[in-house]
Amino acid sequence: MADSFVPPIYTRLRPEALATSPTAHGSIDFAEMEQLGLDPGAVLDFSQNSNPFGPSTEVRQALQIANMSRYPDRECNALRRVLATQLQTAPESILVGNGASEILWLTAFVFLRRGDSVLILGPTYGEYARVAALMGATVHEWRGEERSGFTVDPEAIEHLLRLHPMAAVFLCNPNNPTGRSLPVEVIHTWARRWPHTLFVVDESYLAFLVSPTSAYAPDLANLLIVRSLTKEYALAGLRLGYALAAPTVIEAMRRVQPPWSVNTPAQVAGMAALADRTHLHRTLTALHQAKEELVAGLQRIRLQPLPSETHFMVVRVGDGAAMRRRLLAHGLLVRDCTSFGLPAYIRIAARKPEDNLRLLNALQQFCSETDRMETLSALDRSAPLSAPTFALYEDKLYGDRRSRSLRARALMVLGTHSSAGKSFLTTALCRILARRGVKVAPFKAQNMSNNAGVTPEGGEMSRAQIVQAEAAGIAPHTDMNPVLLKPEADHRSQIVLNGKVAGRIQAGNWFALKQQLWTEVCAAYDRLAGRFDVIVLEGAGSPAEINLKAGDIVNMRMAHHADATCLLVGDIDRGGVFAALAGTLWLLEPEDRSRIRGLVINKFRGDPTLLGDVNALLREKTFGAPVLGVLPYLPDLLIPDEDAVSLQPDGLRAAPQAEDVAPQVDIAIIRLPHIANFDEFDLLSVEPGVRVRYVSTVEELGMPHAIILPGAKSTLADLAWLRSRGLDRAIIEAARHITVVGICGGYQMLGERVDDPHGVEGPAGASMAGLGLLPVITEFARNKHTYRSQMRLPDGSLVEGYEIHMGETFRLGETPPFGVIVQRNGQALHLPDGAVSGDGRVWGVYLHDIFTNDAFRHNWLRSLGWQAETTAAATHQRLLVSSLQRRAREYDRLADVVEAAIGWPTIERLIWGR
Repeated sequence: MADSFVPPIYTRLRPEALATSPTAHGSIDFAEMEQLGLDPGAVLDFSQNSNPFGPSTEVRQALQIANMSRYPDRECNALRRVLATQLQTAPESILVGNGASEILWLTAFVFLRRGDSVLILGPTYGEYARVAALMGATVHEWRGEERSGFTVDPEAIEHLLRLHPMAAVFLCNPNNPTGRSLPVEVIHTWARRWPHTLFVVDESYLAFLVSPTSAYAPDLANLLIVRSLTKEYALAGLRLGYALAAPTVIEAMRRVQPPWSVNTPAQVAGMAALADRTHLHRTLTALHQAKEELVAGLQRIRLQPLPSETHFMVVRVGDGAAMRRRLLAHGLLVRDCTSFGLPAYIRIAARKPEDNLRLLNALQQFCSETDRMETLSALDRSAPLSAPTFALYEDKLYGDRRSRSLRARALMVLGTHSSAGKSFLTTALCRILARRGVKVAPFKAQNMSNNAGVTPEGGEMSRAQIVQAEAAGIAPHTDMNPVLLKPEADHRSQIVLNGKVAGRIQAGNWFALKQQLWTEVCAAYDRLAGRFDVIVLEGAGSPAEINLKAGDIVNMRMAHHADATCLLVGDIDRGGVFAALAGTLWLLEPEDRSRIRGLVINKFRGDPTLLGDVNALLREKTFGAPVLGVLPYLPDLLIPDEDAVSLQPDGLRAAPQAEDVAPQVDIAIIRLPHIANFDEFDLLSVEPGVRVRYVSTVEELGMPHAIILPGAKSTLADLAWLRSRGLDRAIIEAARHITVVGICGGYQMLGERVDDPHGVEGPAGASMAGLGLLPVITEFARNKHTYRSQMRLPDGSLVEGYEIHMGETFRLGETPPFGVIVQRNGQALHLPDGAVSGDGRVWGVYLHDIFTNDAFRHNWLRSLGWQAETTAAATHQRLLVSSLQRRAREYDRLADVVEAAIGWPTIERLIWGR
């Protein structure tokens, strides 16, 4: 047969054009719909990331009167002027294009040459690699690891850039598909350090962040921002995007842009959308709430989305393509993540609540069918069942005779005494299991601590279990800590039951009340254990406190209810650890002792080999329970402690500090007797050049740059304590020269007066003068406020945190608020909150965790004279990690230490019994 004829003109085709595959996208494929016989209008599209509430009425009206008979403005001048005003930049720094895609193509055409090296931060949108490859560039991809939720590692990127100079770096921020964002400080540092590299930052999904902060910096000529107006304004059918960059860069892109690239309807719609900020705020607020409800629904059906800061998220389902096909057959479209290199995942973008419910119902049906098929398949093979599968089989075999709560395997951490390391070991075990794909949750029946936080539903629970839930990669829920006791005096505590205040207890009636609480504790555990594969329980104090055994609801009684395998941890740093371990076991009843399958020695300083063969030394003394591992002392671990014992003068853990450099900023935090939520200041103390001290006397106070009055469980008692020590006068005098901040109870103390008409903290009608540094008055109410909140600051930025307070604080006269609460527990509102003194040096607010907002924290420190750029290079890197990334690294660090000491096979054997 004759050779096939190849037209000569084909030799002129660019090889890149034939070698490059089209980029996979979300949204409806109309050809596919036709092939499957589906009506595109009847398919609910969860695969695209646009605002599901649609464009505003103003946009629709503007489109009706748009003049289609004449050519559009080639330069989009009117739209550029509107954008320039809103962005506070020059119109010459803006180029409007036919969607973000055209901006990417123009960027590649203007900047990239054949042979250039380009770095893509993945997993991410495929168009970045495609436009670079079409220009003949060599594409290098750095991919985040699954174990860290695919977050970007700044150190790894810097290492790559040092070794391999790049013509350009493309990143999506927040990222598609993961929804995770990188601090803008990181991007700016890279741009300054590598001025010959173009950093292309796609901010198409920026508006969907709770606190959006753009990386745009007019002074950085090598930074190009890509934006899309089609996502948040729901204009996907019109294609509209723009670039932000130096005027010279914009001019170069404008000269190669096709004429009339942006049509008249798109320009008209863009200006109308930008003018209607109310619609945008209302729909994004509703979308944030819908997303949280969707996440909670996915967790209820045992699907765990990876953490996402946007309304879209990736979910591991085993076979993403298969799940997409099954859902599409039911008129539901999700994004198969195979094109991102994540074939086991789908991407879901939250829609309206009723749409999300339809998706959840379908997923629940599919997951139930999968569980049933796996069980039957295992039985048909007559092979030994794995522990999770066998638990499912037992449910089907025994039905109602078997409690649903027993589906979860239970591992419990007990201690020889308080602060032995139970909370840290529980956190580590949650992290280890979560990293290996196990659906795990923490549980502590009863906690006594003033260090509390708020769940997404608005319930109050211990910070320790919130931290453990975060380490497990799940949202906290009050079922994880059904009973929280908050000490108010030596013999009195407020009791929080299932997230809500349920009165007060005295030492005398505690035993009787515990019996009533036991039913609630068991119900909470059973609900939790029905939703997870493994529960890691934490005890309290010591299980060997034989005088308290009759009222026990948190140690061995809980271990028996959960049928838990137990570990006993002892603190060698206190001394006498061998006696503590052996003595605890000796005091336990045989049926309790038999549950303890291993011992852990915590906080060892030095070489573990110096301990000798501890198993040989202890085996006969510990009834055969082996020492499973020796954990090193970790003094600088940035994971919150359970209570304030670490802040006492003789505490075993000082506030975590940054590397040993000369401090630029010295911050004194008043160590109140009933201090609450102290861990919210930890991120201040790890910033380079910042020193944080907890002080309780005038002599310790000294002359800091700032004083913080923290939250307090008993404002009136702690205010009286301040006066008894003369700290009130010292703080008032200091406020004439330095910054003074009050958070929650500290905010109340800064005011003119605190009134207690209902006897919340003492006798009804009690009143006490405050420090008089803020013109506000506080009145305690009967009901406690517990919210996850967002606040808009006067500069327009958003911060988020949580509120836990009994007081209502009222500003006097024209006192300006610190900010405006715009959302509580997902509900939009407009509530001015906090107060600022006339000279601006003193301010107070109810919002806890405000300093965990990275941009706010850095800006506040700079107002005190902090200059991060002048710190040593070794410490500067600490700035390049967001608070979320820093916590994730600390969890991984702790998990690595524990896993190295104990070993995964041992942990697996303890849980599954194999």
